Parts: sequence; structure tokens; C-alpha cells
Amino acid sequence: MAEKSFVRNWLRNATLAAVLSTGMPSLVVAAPDAAAAPEQQKRNRSKFEYHDGSAEEKRPYRRPNPDVDPTNLRYEELIARINALEERLEALEYQSKFSKRVQ
Repeated sequence: MAEKSFVRNWLRNATLAAVLSTGMPSLVVAAPDAAAAPEQQKRNRSKFEYHDGSAEEKRPYRRPNPDVDPTNLRYEELIARINALEERLEALEYQSKFSKRVQ
């Protein structure tokens, strides 16, 4: 009985050793190829972009019309609307200062 379990254990260990010894080199060879692939893809990616001459948009979201009712706007749209109103206010202040100097 002990002899059968010894043989079974020996066969199991021998099978495991055979699988690992044949499988491990292929895993080691395949690992660097997979790691180098993203770097190669990044290197080959073109950075060409069409440029129509207009300035790049600073905000990643659309500018809402400041005169539109502000209810049901998303947070980003509210921030953009506040920024647009501040820019409009600064432009009006600049124009009023400039018009006072001319007179």
C-alpha cells in the first residue's frame, strides 16, 4: 500500500516537474515581448495634428450661452458659465477704464 502511494507521489511530482521545465522557458521568452509591445506602439504613434490656426480650447467642455436659464445645468457647465461672465465683466471694466482715459 505504501509502495503504491510512493509511486503515485513520484509520478505526480515527475509530471509536475516535466510540465514546469517545459513551460517555464516559454513563459520567460514570451514575457519580454509582451512588455516591449506597448513601448513600441508608443514610439510608432504619430503626433501629427491638423491645425486650423485657431487657438486651442482651454476648457474640455463646451461654453454655455451666459444668457440661458441656469437651472438643470451640470457642474462643469455652471463653472464655464461663471468663467464666461467673469471674462465679460473684465472686458466691460477694461472698456470703461479705456473710455474714461480717452474723454
